[in-house]
Amino acid sequence: MKKRIKKEINVPSDKSITHRALLLSSISKGKSQIFNPLISEDTKRTINLVKELGAKVDIDANKWVVTPPKSFNFDFDFYSGNSGTTTRISSGLLASIDGHFTILGDASLSQRPMKRIIEPLSEMGAKISCENYKLPMTIIGGNLRGIDYWLKIPSAQVKSSIMFAALRATGKTTIRGAINSRNHTEIMFKNSGVDIEINDNYIEITPSLPTSLNYRIPGDFSSAAYFIAMGLISKKVDLIIKSVNLNKTRTGMFQVLEKMNAKFEIKNFKNDIEPIGDIVPVFSNMINLKNIDENLIPFMIDEIPILVLIQSQSEGRVIFKNLSELRRKETDRINALVQNFEKIGVKIEELNDGFIVEGPQEIKGGEINSFNDHRISMTFAIAGLISKEGIKIKNSNCVDVSFPNFFEIIKGFFS
Repeated sequence: MKKRIKKEINVPSDKSITHRALLLSSISKGKSQIFNPLISEDTKRTINLVKELGAKVDIDANKWVVTPPKSFNFDFDFYSGNSGTTTRISSGLLASIDGHFTILGDASLSQRPMKRIIEPLSEMGAKISCENYKLPMTIIGGNLRGIDYWLKIPSAQVKSSIMFAALRATGKTTIRGAINSRNHTEIMFKNSGVDIEINDNYIEITPSLPTSLNYRIPGDFSSAAYFIAMGLISKKVDLIIKSVNLNKTRTGMFQVLEKMNAKFEIKNFKNDIEPIGDIVPVFSNMINLKNIDENLIPFMIDEIPILVLIQSQSEGRVIFKNLSELRRKETDRINALVQNFEKIGVKIEELNDGFIVEGPQEIKGGEINSFNDHRISMTFAIAGLISKEGIKIKNSNCVDVSFPNFFEIIKGFFS
């Protein structure tokens, strides 16, 4: 019997928090320090944006120092690349500045829906124009007014866009409705002196500027999810994933795994600004749930692709529903997953808003298309590790938007 591989790994810093820390630092009252930030293709877009606004970003080995501008640059075009987070959240900030801004994106981002942010920002007084609610998008900002807005979809990006706009508006802004999604922006606002009230029914922001930030970014749970899966479905490895963000609005996947009889431990837990701990997944004989609780979906939307892989290796049949948002990601993830699983010998049925998966199934292997989607690429890399013949991934370097050293870590298990 081959000896099991034992590894401690660190995953990249949290992408969602890095974006927000950069944007909030650019309008703070003084210099901010961001420790352990994520350097990826997506976060580089946000660095470029705050520099366009006039902020100074000094980049050290493990620290960024952001100095806000004395006055904003107010007329520029900006290229967001593939970063939906940069585009949507920064739109709220740009809408609050008296200026003229045009946001462009790559082919994938230019197909993603922007109506969801255009509607509330327009209601606040921004003048926004684009064709068919797709990029490129021009924003004429300034003179925003506070609104009472009912959020229709549980999107942290939309919620955060409104929150950033509210900081420089006239009058209070209240957000109600589907506010139960990732709460990194709320935590960051509260810890940087913003006048904010948060409860189960609404978020209320009174115009105010943050004090300088002093923020340490924890490991990204979405990046850790691939190695959690690896530990659960591979008999070859024993893993400890160090210092991962365990914010409950990010870890819906854990609740599903617990009900599937998956085995994992949390060690060295501590409450910092965000809760963090080490994750120890253990190979498990898991059972599938018949259905996934739709209330958990906002807390694990990025983990759905890797969770589908886990389900394919577990006993029973499961129906994934209420996932239409996956069709609006970097690619149509529902169709991309179905196409690629079928190519490697895994049976999966496509629904309008999800999948039906049965398990356990043997993964034969083959060649798949990442569709330039980092989460598709990483999911099938993990599938390749337990396949019979291996999996070749087209355009695998798309992982650089969130996890630049992903394949280096994978190779490290076998070197």
